[in-house]
Amino acid sequence: MKFSRTVSKQPRKKRKERYQAPLHKARVFLHSNLSKDLRKKLGARSVLVRRGDTVKVMRGTFKGKTGKVSEVDYKSLKVFVEGMTVQGRKSKKRAFVPFDSSNLQITEKYSGKDEKQAAKAAAAPAKKEEKKAEEKPVAKATAPTA
Repeated sequence: MKFSRTVSKQPRKKRKERYQAPLHKARVFLHSNLSKDLRKKLGARSVLVRRGDTVKVMRGTFKGKTGKVSEVDYKSLKVFVEGMTVQGRKSKKRAFVPFDSSNLQITEKYSGKDEKQAAKAAAAPAKKEEKKAEEKPVAKATAPTA
């Protein structure tokens, strides 16, 4: 039974709503559930999948395999995982398998702190060397007196 006059229950309309959703609303469809230890740590049941997260495939031919998320496509609402590829029949090229986020489980969340800290550490010594070079007094050559 349908109770609301404004919200449809028909699958075709729900599909259309999903395909035509603007990007800021499409983010909701890219949430994935968390592993048990992450649920306790983050205090949430599901979160948005982002590039760099480590995920476990729960459904399909790659079931049970884990890998890093290499790309999240907001237009087609698909997630691509490193190491999960298929080979074409004619061209023999390898292509990433698109996964629906509901078929994945996030086992490790990407924070980005490691890369940021590494970038800061790499930039910091260069700045110190520049300051040291500026602070050194330049020895003046004295002309011999005649």
